[in-house]
Amino acid sequence: MSIDKDAFVFLISHTVHQLQIDNPAELTTLSVTTFAESLGANIDNQSPWKIKKNEGQKATFKSVEQGIIGEYRVIIIGQIQYPVVVVTSGDSLDNEMIHNFSKSVKIKG
Repeated sequence: MSIDKDAFVFLISHTVHQLQIDNPAELTTLSVTTFAESLGANIDNQSPWKIKKNEGQKATFKSVEQGIIGEYRVIIIGQIQYPVVVVTSGDSLDNEMIHNFSKSVKIKG
């Protein structure tokens, strides 16, 4: 991954799971861990993220090796998993920008 200094990258995607998801909370926690490991990042904070009655996870992360920091959010609604990611090479996160971006994402629950 290559990001210009102080530039932000925003990403949202989805995965439709074919197998029945019996424990979405466990899967969202695993998703945060797997995402951080794939970047060689450490998780700084992790907390619940809710959309209506659906509970997911959000976490801030930092990868010294990659020179990036960011926030990863993930929620599962029905059989669909939605990750929402903000990454920057800056020294700190712009929490207001992340909040506004996350709020602009319209995932119906």
